[in-house]
Amino acid sequence: MHESRGPLSLSSSRALSILIIEDDLIDRKHMERLLMRSSLSIEKVTTAHHLDEAVPLLQTQHFDVVLLDLNLPDSGGLSTIDQVNQANPKVAVIVATGEGYEELGLEAVAVGAQDYLIKGEFDSQMLSKTVRYAVERRQVQNVLRENEQRLKIVLDSILTGIVISDAQTHEIVDMNPMAEEILGWSQQDLLGKACILFTCLDPQLGNAPVNTHDPVDRVESTLIKADGSRVSVLRSSRPITLKGHPYSINSFADITELKIAKEKAEQINLKLREATERANKMAAQAAMANEAKSHFLANMSHEIRTPMNGVMGMLDLALDEELNDTTREYLMVSKSSAKALLNIINDILDVSKIEAGKMSLEIISCDLNQLLMDIDALMRSQTKDRDLDFGIVFKSPIPRHINTDPTRLRQCLTNLIGNAIKFTEQGHVKVWVSTELEKNQPLLRFDVEDTGIGIASDRLGSIFESFTQADGSTTRRYGGTGLGLTITRQLVELLGGKVTVESTQGQGSTFTMKIGLHRISPHEPMMDSLIRTEPGSWASPDETIAFQGHILVAEDDEVNQCTIQTLLTKLGLDVTIAKDGLEAERVGSEQLFDLIFMDMHMPGQNGLEATQRLRQKGVSCPIVALSASVLSEDIQASLAAGCDGHLGKPIERQKLKDTLYQYLVEPTAHTSGPPRAMNDSENKPPSVSSEQIINSEELFDRVDDDIVILDIFAAFMEDNAQRLADLEEAITTLQWDTLHELAHTIKGSAATLAAHPLSHAALELEEAIKQKDSESLSQHFDRMKQEFRRLQDLVSNDHWLDQLHQTNRAE
Repeated sequence: MHESRGPLSLSSSRALSILIIEDDLIDRKHMERLLMRSSLSIEKVTTAHHLDEAVPLLQTQHFDVVLLDLNLPDSGGLSTIDQVNQANPKVAVIVATGEGYEELGLEAVAVGAQDYLIKGEFDSQMLSKTVRYAVERRQVQNVLRENEQRLKIVLDSILTGIVISDAQTHEIVDMNPMAEEILGWSQQDLLGKACILFTCLDPQLGNAPVNTHDPVDRVESTLIKADGSRVSVLRSSRPITLKGHPYSINSFADITELKIAKEKAEQINLKLREATERANKMAAQAAMANEAKSHFLANMSHEIRTPMNGVMGMLDLALDEELNDTTREYLMVSKSSAKALLNIINDILDVSKIEAGKMSLEIISCDLNQLLMDIDALMRSQTKDRDLDFGIVFKSPIPRHINTDPTRLRQCLTNLIGNAIKFTEQGHVKVWVSTELEKNQPLLRFDVEDTGIGIASDRLGSIFESFTQADGSTTRRYGGTGLGLTITRQLVELLGGKVTVESTQGQGSTFTMKIGLHRISPHEPMMDSLIRTEPGSWASPDETIAFQGHILVAEDDEVNQCTIQTLLTKLGLDVTIAKDGLEAERVGSEQLFDLIFMDMHMPGQNGLEATQRLRQKGVSCPIVALSASVLSEDIQASLAAGCDGHLGKPIERQKLKDTLYQYLVEPTAHTSGPPRAMNDSENKPPSVSSEQIINSEELFDRVDDDIVILDIFAAFMEDNAQRLADLEEAITTLQWDTLHELAHTIKGSAATLAAHPLSHAALELEEAIKQKDSESLSQHFDRMKQEFRRLQDLVSNDHWLDQLHQTNRAE
């Protein structure tokens, strides 16, 4: 087999492979010396003494040129050229003849050589020109031969009869196999014969030949077949000129076949249209059903969560009272059942959102150490009661921070680990964490290994399907909806990864989850094990904090009114209740409140409308949406209406405290007067957590001079405050180039100072600008302003750099 080479021209510098077939040692050496002295670029020169030696070389190696002596010991004369061409049809052949044999050289060219040389009459320059000419000529001949072969293949395989005839004599000069089949004549029978009696019969002119100089397009004609019968065909004809002589090319197809095909096509098209209409109706019905399902689940979520808010809130309040052990146990069981019911509702909503394509990710900077520490604490408490050995073990170093959706990553891991704990009665549950390369892409890998009941091999393929567990007895014995693994698989795929399982029934299972490893920085520090740290004040407000402030709660449900009022009052807050949206608008605009909790679903005027009207009236205090609707579109709608945050029902006490801590403890600019919450131990407001705003380790790794850091941040805050103002102006006029330049600059400068939340928010804005997504510009810009304000609040504290150093030392 000969390897394919690209075309070679006179200007080409590609190196040539040359074979010399010459039995005379002196002539052979002479040719080799001339080749080495020539201007040719030569890859290799190979020699053969006779033809039997040369043929295997030609058949197994690539050569561009053969220098051939016609008088070899085992072959002589022009037949030698034919044998060389048979051994390698693509090689250029240059014949070397003795003096006085110019006519033999010309004959050699006539039978297949590309050129000839007279021995003793050529030098290296002439040899160079001859070789180049021969190679180019052979390449042209190869192209022409390939084109002829392609044309013959096309003509032989086409399902239309083709006949080429002389336009003057009407003699047939060529035809394809399909023409033979339609006419019933062989090519041998028709070549050289006039086509008047068969292919050129014109129904309008009797037996007179058709004027082959006139083009014909798809006309019905009658042809006479070999057996004398006639066949109706759809014929086309075109005049052509070959080497200055006129010809006619006629194409024809049996109309009978065409009619059958046309009828079938019409039937198929009819069925296709009917099927398309049915498919469109089914798609519309499916879309309506899917939308109806989404609305139903959203409504059911709200309807279930609203009474659940009262149930869980009252259980929390009851557990705060003086109780005997039996009553407390009853209440704890009730609360556990209520949480289990809420988890089922959340699972069903997650599946619905994923199926409807409404599940969104929030890719941000994630502290893997903190995330795994939280999971370790949560799961260790579950395994302690069952006397299971639990641990998170690093098999290889992993980066401390990556970019991902930490909420969804946490959900996936807790689902897998919780599933392992549920089905393991003795032994251990281990989480092995490592990094690996797959198709040159870095991955973060989690292997959740247990020594539980295992899964039968014939069930491994179905356990990730909705509402499916290993078998019916599993559901009866261990409980569960069978949605956890389905949600995990779908969430991992949204994160750009995959989850797999290996299991042996009766011995245990290992679930492997891999996601993309998007490191924040190439210099990101690596961890060999969990770094044990105390939880920060931002993540878990101290129980000793006594909140202070006036809160407006807009809520129409009496049970929920009682629940949230009691919870807030116990935390030291003054609470006013509004029973609907109209009352919330009136009271909220007449009195000064430190925080407003606004239920989104109220009769008359809902929470969205009430929030919009309060903002229009100049009410600037924080408004937190209070809603049992937790779908992303509902949350976005509340934020778009003017809410600062969203708190889902049923209200969890800790999340309520977190929200109060965020809006009543953190210094804000919207009100004046005494601090809203005081720390009993220090009697001063806690500072903003710098750990979430600036990566201290990364910052001090880049700049180790406090004076320089302060100067840099002073300039940064001033410059980017102006850029934010310029961005806001450019958004109103959609100056895309200006917007992109400003967002890109903020992103880069924030990343340089390790202010990753701000940098990431600017990146999201930049991506929206690149897509010219005008609808989401304001949303992304508001988020970036929020991150800038958080950074501004941090650096406005005189001791912020000291706090940053303390954070860095703790890490």
